[in-house]
Amino acid sequence: MAGSTTAVTASDVDLVQKDGDAKDINEKTVKARFKYVKNIQGVHYGGPKPLIGHGPHRYFDQLVVLKEPVDVGKLGGR
Repeated sequence: MAGSTTAVTASDVDLVQKDGDAKDINEKTVKARFKYVKNIQGVHYGGPKPLIGHGPHRYFDQLVVLKEPVDVGKLGGR
Protein backbone atom coordinates (compact mmCIF):
# COMPACT_ATOMS: atom_id res chain seq x y z
CA MET A 1 0.00 0.00 0.00
CA ALA A 2 1.32 3.45 -0.91
CA GLY A 3 -1.00 5.56 1.18
CA SER A 4 -4.30 5.94 2.92
CA THR A 5 -7.03 8.57 2.77
CA THR A 6 -9.24 8.81 5.85
CA ALA A 7 -12.40 10.64 6.93
CA VAL A 8 -13.68 11.04 3.37
CA THR A 9 -17.19 12.48 3.41
CA ALA A 10 -20.07 11.98 0.97
CA SER A 11 -19.39 15.48 -0.37
CA ASP A 12 -15.83 14.47 -1.39
CA VAL A 13 -16.51 13.38 -4.96
CA ASP A 14 -13.05 13.47 -6.52
CA LEU A 15 -9.35 13.57 -5.82
CA VAL A 16 -7.25 15.92 -7.94
CA GLN A 17 -3.51 16.52 -8.34
CA LYS A 18 -3.42 19.45 -5.89
CA ASP A 19 -4.74 17.10 -3.19
CA GLY A 20 -1.43 15.27 -3.44
CA ASP A 21 0.82 18.30 -3.00
CA ALA A 22 2.84 17.78 0.18
CA LYS A 23 2.39 20.20 3.08
CA ASP A 24 5.40 18.99 5.05
CA ILE A 25 7.77 16.46 3.52
CA ASN A 26 8.98 15.38 6.97
CA GLU A 27 5.48 14.44 8.09
CA LYS A 28 4.73 12.69 4.78
CA THR A 29 1.18 14.03 5.00
CA VAL A 30 -0.70 15.72 2.21
CA LYS A 31 -4.01 17.47 1.64
CA ALA A 32 -7.31 15.55 1.52
CA ARG A 33 -6.43 13.63 4.70
CA PHE A 34 -3.95 11.46 2.79
CA LYS A 35 -1.01 9.90 4.58
CA TYR A 36 1.86 8.03 2.96
CA VAL A 37 2.58 4.74 4.70
CA LYS A 38 5.81 2.77 5.03
CA ASN A 39 6.20 -0.56 3.29
CA ILE A 40 7.39 -3.78 4.90
CA GLN A 41 11.01 -2.60 4.57
CA GLY A 42 10.16 0.54 6.57
CA VAL A 43 10.48 3.03 3.70
CA HIS A 44 7.90 5.25 2.00
CA TYR A 45 6.59 4.33 -1.45
CA GLY A 46 8.71 5.93 -4.18
CA GLY A 47 6.50 5.36 -7.20
CA PRO A 48 6.15 2.50 -9.66
CA LYS A 49 9.44 0.83 -10.57
CA PRO A 50 8.82 -2.21 -12.78
CA LEU A 51 11.77 -4.48 -13.42
CA ILE A 52 13.89 -3.32 -16.35
CA GLY A 53 13.03 -5.28 -19.49
CA HIS A 54 10.04 -6.93 -17.79
CA GLY A 55 7.44 -5.43 -20.17
CA PRO A 56 4.41 -3.21 -19.54
CA HIS A 57 2.87 -3.05 -16.09
CA ARG A 58 -0.57 -1.99 -14.84
CA TYR A 59 -1.44 -0.58 -11.44
CA PHE A 60 -4.84 -0.68 -9.73
CA ASP A 61 -6.35 1.38 -6.93
CA GLN A 62 -8.98 0.14 -4.52
CA LEU A 63 -11.58 2.18 -2.66
CA VAL A 64 -13.10 0.73 0.50
CA VAL A 65 -16.14 2.44 2.03
CA LEU A 66 -17.29 1.74 5.60
CA LYS A 67 -20.72 2.47 7.05
CA GLU A 68 -19.30 3.60 10.39
CA PRO A 69 -16.05 5.21 11.59
CA VAL A 70 -13.28 2.89 12.79
CA ASP A 71 -12.07 3.25 16.38
CA VAL A 72 -8.34 3.19 15.62
CA GLY A 73 -7.58 2.81 19.32
CA LYS A 74 -8.93 -0.75 19.10
CA LEU A 75 -6.63 -1.69 16.21
CA GLY A 76 -3.55 -3.71 17.07
CA GLY A 77 -0.09 -2.54 16.08
CA ARG A 78 2.80 -4.48 14.62
